[in-house]
Amino acid sequence: MPNQSTPLTSLAERFWPKVRKGAGCWEWQGARDENGYGRIAIDGRKRQKVRTHRVAWELEHGPIPEGIGVLHHCDNPPCCRGDHLYLGTHADNARDRDARGRRCPPRGVTNGRAQLAEADVIAIRRLWGLPGGPSQHELARQYGVSRSAICHILRRTTWTHVALPLLDAALDAGRKFRDSIPAGTSVTFESPGHEPVTLTK
Repeated sequence: MPNQSTPLTSLAERFWPKVRKGAGCWEWQGARDENGYGRIAIDGRKRQKVRTHRVAWELEHGPIPEGIGVLHHCDNPPCCRGDHLYLGTHADNARDRDARGRRCPPRGVTNGRAQLAEADVIAIRRLWGLPGGPSQHELARQYGVSRSAICHILRRTTWTHVALPLLDAALDAGRKFRDSIPAGTSVTFESPGHEPVTLTK
């Protein structure tokens, strides 16, 4: 959260241009986390990122009391509109979640806030497993999501219902085997009914 070394005027100048204002929700257009909440760096340090709806509250209303959260009336995580936000405790958030039926949220494309489809997730995991494949930053740019979203997909902390057990196991085994081979070494693979294949690292 903004501190004494973070002038609110400077933060506001960086913050509001990235908010799309309309008749309904004012949605954050910058980076978002895997749950759809906007994220912004404080003091310009990428390591210190906070959720944008909390920043929006502080810019309009002042500091948030310790132990208190900023909740959404609209149930829309990227929304930064002041009159769509209110202060509440963790218990308030849990009651609101249950009242809205969010205890078991929809997964994948059935979640209206999903930025990717199952096919995208499969492609991302396949591309990442290829030797010399794209970096997480490159995948993020290609699919229009944050690098942290790509990281969570690859770690399987999100999109856990999308699984390719045999492919995933093969890719993991292939990477470990490839890394164990000394540089300049040639390895020949033989399989009944197929021509031998020789690979050189």
